[in-house]
Amino acid sequence: MKILTSLSAVLLICVCAQAQDYLPRRSGFILLGDRAGDQIWALNDFNFDFSTEGAGECVPWYTGANGPAIATIQDITVSQDGRVFVADSSNSQVVWLLNNNLDGDADDAGEAGVFFDASNQSAVQFGSILGISMQAGSPVSMYLAVSGNGTFSADRIIKLVDVNDNGDANDAGDATVVWENQVAIAAGNPDIAIPSSVLANASGRLFVLQATNTGASGGVYALDDLNGDLDFNDAGEVTPYFILPGSVAAAFDMTLGRDGRIWVADRGTPDTIYVLEDLNNDGDVADPNEARVYWTPTLTSLIDNIGEIVLHDGSTALLVAEDGGDDRVLLLYDLNGNGIIDTAAETITLHNTANPGAVDFGQPKAIEAIPGPSLTGPATVAIGQNAVAQHTGVQGHTIFVGYNFTTAPLIAPPYGIYWLGTYPPLGYSVPFATIPAGGFYNIPFTVPNFPWLVGQTIDTQSYEYDGFFGRLSELYRITII
Repeated sequence: MKILTSLSAVLLICVCAQAQDYLPRRSGFILLGDRAGDQIWALNDFNFDFSTEGAGECVPWYTGANGPAIATIQDITVSQDGRVFVADSSNSQVVWLLNNNLDGDADDAGEAGVFFDASNQSAVQFGSILGISMQAGSPVSMYLAVSGNGTFSADRIIKLVDVNDNGDANDAGDATVVWENQVAIAAGNPDIAIPSSVLANASGRLFVLQATNTGASGGVYALDDLNGDLDFNDAGEVTPYFILPGSVAAAFDMTLGRDGRIWVADRGTPDTIYVLEDLNNDGDVADPNEARVYWTPTLTSLIDNIGEIVLHDGSTALLVAEDGGDDRVLLLYDLNGNGIIDTAAETITLHNTANPGAVDFGQPKAIEAIPGPSLTGPATVAIGQNAVAQHTGVQGHTIFVGYNFTTAPLIAPPYGIYWLGTYPPLGYSVPFATIPAGGFYNIPFTVPNFPWLVGQTIDTQSYEYDGFFGRLSELYRITII
């Protein structure tokens, strides 16, 4: 990336067909599980109008046409290598999906398979899989929140690790029960009935959500392996983290941000979303302002019967699947930065099946945001120095990078990421390069040795094209020193 010095000259550079639409914002898409139609839909906002109701914007992504049938879709998650995993409670299985040929779905031969089921050689028994979440790292590993049923009565948390990297977790040693409710209770730990969601933070601590509650015991529990025996069943290893207030509550789902915050959806009366943040790092959220109401109907528009929630970009924009009077997908974004959703502009309806022409996606439950690419690098670079930025995306896709001087504070749009579309880019580098194996593309650049650049900030953003449509990175801002 060479920083150009003649503003009048570089503004004439055309880096795409419509300069004003250049790099409007990060644009990963949304996967929505339909429990009525037993399929998964893909929602894309192609024209950036904050709606997925346009032609071709809501399409079937997986129907089981060339893979395992799925039913009663409870949860969806995505791994670092791009595979999508679906928790299917009716068929007692986890199914993997991958759009290998980049045609916009995972319905072709070889794009789906069983990752884990009752035939596993670890001989791990389980009931209904209600929640699934990834653990960072490779080989692929994840946790399952499992509720007892008529087939197997115990509530369990199961860890899956594809030890031999053969594409499933059905081999001996791939599946381990790391928590079982009755075992943990016998050791003096509290009861967590019907675990509906499980999250693992960067330090290995687990958070488990008790699904339903008519008293004061439901909510989020923290699980810590205090003695290092690789389970969470021993005395003191299960502690209440956040207990839902009130007697009419139904904890239903939760999601974890990059910064460690946890959002909890309560489908009680009324539906409420809480945000949990351990401000003083003492391991709980019992201190003032650490557990807050993030959204409630008294603050903004009504959401009825929350199906599931997920963060669109890991830290800012919250997607909500609603299975109520209207079947909708909504996006909640704290535009004014006060920590709650309290204005009408902060609740955006991306899809409403009641609207004329909108695709009816049945009974929405599971929702997952497929992230766009990322662009990272040093936050500060000195004049006259060389540096390297890195684009992380998908092997074989085409990318280029645009940049501009920061001309004014940028306000994050509802998708939660800055965009450069409000003013044309000064220039671009890496025009139409191809991402190599591994998905990483290094972008070396030099800051000219001009004293007047000191103190300037440069906004950069990458654009990745898969042959059908583009995806955009979040903003990468460089300060010149």
